[in-house]
Amino acid sequence: MKRRAAVLLLCMAVFCSDCGMSRRDGRTAEESKAQESSVSSGSGETENQSSGRDGSGNVSSESMDGNKAGRGRETERAQRAESGEESLQLLSVRFIPMNPSVDSDDEQFSIDLRYPEYIVTDQAGSENMDPEHPKLNAALAEHNGAIREAVEELGMEAREMLLQEQRNGRERLSAYCVDEAKVLRADTRILSVRDDISVYLYEELQTERIGTTYDAKTGEELLLEDVLQDGTDALCAAAETILREVYEESGGELPFGRDLTEKIKSCMPGGPEEEALSWTLGYTGLTLYFREKVLMEQPRPLTAFLSFARFRGLIREEYTVTPENFIETLEQGSSYLLPGRTAGPALWIENTSRHGTEELSGESAMTTVWLANNDYSMEYMRFPDEYYLVHAGNKNYLYIHVPVGDVSFSTDIFDLNRKDFSLQKPENIGAAFDTSSYYPIDPAHMYMTTFDERMDDRPVTDEYSIGADGLPEALSQRSGESAPPADDEAGLFEELAGTWRVDGQEGTAYFVFEETGYYTAFYASGAVEYEGYMVQNAEALYELEIDMLSEEGERINSFVLTSPDEFWLTAAAGGDSIRVVRDRR
Repeated sequence: MKRRAAVLLLCMAVFCSDCGMSRRDGRTAEESKAQESSVSSGSGETENQSSGRDGSGNVSSESMDGNKAGRGRETERAQRAESGEESLQLLSVRFIPMNPSVDSDDEQFSIDLRYPEYIVTDQAGSENMDPEHPKLNAALAEHNGAIREAVEELGMEAREMLLQEQRNGRERLSAYCVDEAKVLRADTRILSVRDDISVYLYEELQTERIGTTYDAKTGEELLLEDVLQDGTDALCAAAETILREVYEESGGELPFGRDLTEKIKSCMPGGPEEEALSWTLGYTGLTLYFREKVLMEQPRPLTAFLSFARFRGLIREEYTVTPENFIETLEQGSSYLLPGRTAGPALWIENTSRHGTEELSGESAMTTVWLANNDYSMEYMRFPDEYYLVHAGNKNYLYIHVPVGDVSFSTDIFDLNRKDFSLQKPENIGAAFDTSSYYPIDPAHMYMTTFDERMDDRPVTDEYSIGADGLPEALSQRSGESAPPADDEAGLFEELAGTWRVDGQEGTAYFVFEETGYYTAFYASGAVEYEGYMVQNAEALYELEIDMLSEEGERINSFVLTSPDEFWLTAAAGGDSIRVVRDRR
């Protein structure tokens, strides 16, 4: 993971070079590449030494013991799988959102930094670390640190570049550096995550996709060689087959040269472009992510999904065994054999642009779902950002997030168990997966956000399970932890105790709640604005509406908890509601 963090800084150096700017340390992109290539794994060794190769690229004698140790781990894992010791269960992975910012000295601009911290919890909705997986959580703590360091360094690089532009007289400067995290598999054998780290600068966006896969028992990061059955030759052949099918044969818009085979091999472990390839392991296949301009000249990152069912024997069998139920994140443009099938029609999702018509001006986004020679098309304002395969009770459903702007917080759901599959039309499915704190993994514990009429259509996150008809059924009225009883004010205030910030941002107004129910409101500067105490509104329609009173007993504000870490604040004098988020740091 540390070497991956170094690659991010290299990407920023290249980005600076493309923009005609220098890094704040004055290094060129070439100088940065030379230095980053020698970043060690923390032991002080160079990359050649840490990979077990001598300066000539040959495997060194020191690496042989490491290879034997690796084979020992593989044997141990296989023995555990064969003995039935590992009965696969889904893990619960929680995100703790972090939202620092980088400001200019004169506060003329602010760079938003956003990234999550992963933890494996003891149960769905809990904040307690899973005592059964201490090594995995230790590995995630290191992972979190590397991501934080990379994002913050990218933010400082962007700040220096904007300051230079500001000195040159440029106005309306903006930038952000964010990590959109995805959990692609989480069970008692494998945890595979992907960090999509994006830098937005000068109205240009650059994204680096970083996949990381861990052995859930040992916490060790798995290498690509660990999961392959017979080395990389078969992997290269499979990747070329998929890339040509998806990007070349389907329309010929992105033709590859005749040297595609060699280019793919150069991205394999030990190759000159190995840092241009990242990968994740899902429930139904292996996904390869190639950085843009590596396999072709066009500035477009490429993805190759290799199905376990189609490419049998490519991946070690122990890693192709999956839990009984799961949710898998899908990529548009990839072909998926549904779980439980070894042949037959594949599921395919394709996005195409559609030019304006008399009814709709401009260009719209057309998403088409194909299965068993049937297709269903939907027209949106822009392409959906997420597609999920929900496999529960030996049945399969497709959940597609409808882009905000078409129908807020909505999901299109397909029943894939019928040959003539079609879009399901429940009466009230104005909900979408909440990925701010939980990524959808378990069909029995899905966290979805919807609007609540009792709170003037404010968003509320609830816990759902997959129903017999494939639609979400509510498990509770609140997400996460159990709500304290409505008449237990003392218990409620203990739950609320802590610091809460407007929009969860540093440098904004904030509240400090005490376990006794007393509170203090602060300006962004840290000066006290007012103080008072809280009471529960017994006449409210929603049981967790809280009134904030002054020391004299006059109502100043009221708020409604929408999750354990969020509420919406409304002033007694009226006006728009304000989102307030718990500061977990």
